[in-house]
Amino acid sequence: MAKNRFPGRAGKFEVDVTGLGTSFSQVTVARNIQLPGASKAFIDLMGMEDDDFQGEPGIEEESTWSLEVVWDPSDAQDESLRAAYEANTYCNFKVTFTDKDDTTAITTWNGYITGLEPVAVGGNDPVAMAVSGRRVGAITET
Repeated sequence: MAKNRFPGRAGKFEVDVTGLGTSFSQVTVARNIQLPGASKAFIDLMGMEDDDFQGEPGIEEESTWSLEVVWDPSDAQDESLRAAYEANTYCNFKVTFTDKDDTTAITTWNGYITGLEPVAVGGNDPVAMAVSGRRVGAITET
């Protein structure tokens, strides 16, 4: 069976700045979404008596995520992203993609917004902001 492709059509990045996971708001005109990765530290369990490497995966580590947003400081959603950044607010994040067969994939995680960086602007480019953060806890995919 072939995989369904998710080209980004109908992709949405949503944030709940209350940290409750109940009132998500879409970040409009979002692009270049980089979802958080999952990785585990590896614990070295070697002893002097070992002839072969001994170790095992540890707990899952935090990871980063990012996206670019066409930025408008007077937009309520953009204002809420800046406020969450400035107040170190624990947030919930959700990304939804729908493929050509209307199959939907949803990825959710919790964490913090840790970066707001202006993107270089060319002559015909919109003013954009790179929004980034750190994931805390598990990633859920449905």
